[in-house]
Parts: sequence; C-alpha cells; structure tokens
Amino acid sequence: MCVPFKLTEEGFESHMAINHYGHFLLTHLLLPQLRAAGTSDCRARIVNVSSCVNKIGEMNYNDINMTKNYYPAEAYNQSKLAQVLFTKHINLQFEEDEEPIQSHSLHPGVVNTDLFEHSSTTYVPWVRQLLFKNPEQGSRTVMYAAIAPELEGKGGTYLSNCRVASCHRFWKNSVQCDKLFQFTCDTLGIKDFFHKAK
Repeated sequence: MCVPFKLTEEGFESHMAINHYGHFLLTHLLLPQLRAAGTSDCRARIVNVSSCVNKIGEMNYNDINMTKNYYPAEAYNQSKLAQVLFTKHINLQFEEDEEPIQSHSLHPGVVNTDLFEHSSTTYVPWVRQLLFKNPEQGSRTVMYAAIAPELEGKGGTYLSNCRVASCHRFWKNSVQCDKLFQFTCDTLGIKDFFHKAK
C-alpha cells in the first residue's frame, strides 16, 4: 500500500496491477470452474478485498499509471475503487445471465499487517497495535462474504464489519462500472471475459 512508483514488467502501475488487473484476470480464468461449482440455491462466490478508501478514489483513465503526477495514496485509492466497480459490474452480468455466481467486495477494516510498511505508522508501531484490527479480526468480513448463508442471492454488495455498507458514488452507476470493465478488458487484451463465445 502506498508504495513508491513502480511499473510491472508488463508496464502497469503496481497498485493497479496487484489490486485490480491480477484479480480481474484470475476471475476471468476461473469463470468456467465457478459456473460448474455454483447452483441456483448455492451460488459460487467471488470475494474482492477492497478498502474504505475506495470512497475517495478516482479513476484516471487519461493516465491510469499516474506517470505524470504520481501520489502513492491516490494510486492505492484508484486500485481499490477499481475493485469495487469491477465486482459490482460482474455481479450485474451474472444476475442478467442467471449465472450461479455472485460477487462481493469489502473493507476488512484497518488491519495491523505489513501493508503499512511504507506508511508513517512504522515510526509509532504501538499505534497500530492499539487501534488496528489483528489479522484474525480482519479476516471476519472476508469469511462472512464467502460463506454467510444470509448473503445467498444478494451479490453485488459492498461489506464492512460483516454488514452491507456504503461505498463510492460510482458503485451505483452501471455506466461507470461498465466503463472500467471495458477499459480493463482492452488493457489486458481480453475479448470474451465471460466465455460466452461458443
């Protein structure tokens, strides 16, 4: 999180590569198996761990790698917003196609992990121990999204503290969700994300 500017081998900004493009590609590759695993009364689930900072993220399509003006927190926020919009978009498509799959995105809480090694909290580690969740506590909403029976058939939700929560204003905007989806497909060279071509 908030690491210095770095491009991957493929030329992608590291936050977007790790937090969005990687999840996007993995989901695409696993879709046939997810379809086979889900049923109408027990859908397969996709869970994307985002962050509450999605609310202040902005998608910079003109300079997605932020090569002109890189600020680590903005790069991180953008990648977490991308996860939320992607998760919402694919769930809308699953519902439209009556697929046995649902997706959720979530904020696990502020968790005391190595994620903060590039932040100012490294200078005052006691603050992290006092105020942040431990990893077990941080995993609760992830597990809830993955297996909670009460979420069956309620995909597309954004969760925090094991409850449905609010997130970025674009989350309810299917045009914005689709824009990111198409942009990402083009960026990664994916022609048939949902494997619909026979």
